[in-house]
Amino acid sequence: MERLHQAQVSIDWVVADSVYGNNLDLRTWLEDQGYWHVLAVANTEEVGIMTPDGPKLMTVKQAEQLLVKPQDWQRLSVRTGTKGPLFFDWACLPILHRWQDDKRHWVLIRRIPNDPTEKTYYLVFGPVGTTLEVMVKAIGARWHIEEEFENGKDIGLDHYEVRSFVGWFRHMTLVLLVLAMLTVVCAKERLAPAASGSNHTPPLPIPLTVPEVRRLLGRLLFPLSRSAPAVLAWSWWRRCQQGSASASHAKRRLNSS
Repeated sequence: MERLHQAQVSIDWVVADSVYGNNLDLRTWLEDQGYWHVLAVANTEEVGIMTPDGPKLMTVKQAEQLLVKPQDWQRLSVRTGTKGPLFFDWACLPILHRWQDDKRHWVLIRRIPNDPTEKTYYLVFGPVGTTLEVMVKAIGARWHIEEEFENGKDIGLDHYEVRSFVGWFRHMTLVLLVLAMLTVVCAKERLAPAASGSNHTPPLPIPLTVPEVRRLLGRLLFPLSRSAPAVLAWSWWRRCQQGSASASHAKRRLNSS
């Protein structure tokens, strides 16, 4: 973060799990540099809360139990995946910063709809008037980074045995170049239907993904007994089935929300 700050790289939000959120020095540094953030913390993290009896110091879990009412929860989606929107219940409370209500600090709570006892707590530092939707959107952006890490691991990001920085750097560079190439292939395929203006009839296949392109190239560049048309037809059929399943999952989740 210090290197990014020195390079003046633009950052909208800093989002991280509790491994980093529990670090008070990191939170303080981010606020001093003016970086908006949503950082997960343990339920024992203490914050200042303005209660009907005045300001009090309590844990984020105690603050939720004291002040969050059933009607305060809102069901919002953090992202849309292959199985449709991913919904959680959310609520937030303003907290005191150095015992002052600067209207830029909140505790955010995420609850799993199917298991209301399973909750995650976040400390938020954002612009005055930041809405719950904006906080949730910032958290959802982290899912894309996690997906790219998984895609990178599938093509060898963590498969190396080197004894020097140069060897490690070469391996990482090669893997990231391959990941970038696969991502460009997916992006071009997603833009192609809009450019051609062609109409499709259901079931629509899901767009090409990085794992699917990697699988196709592996079969086409190192062919087995099957022909190229058979490999492509099998990929199209599988993605059509995934598209049908995605539509069903999305419909069920939307109805349940």
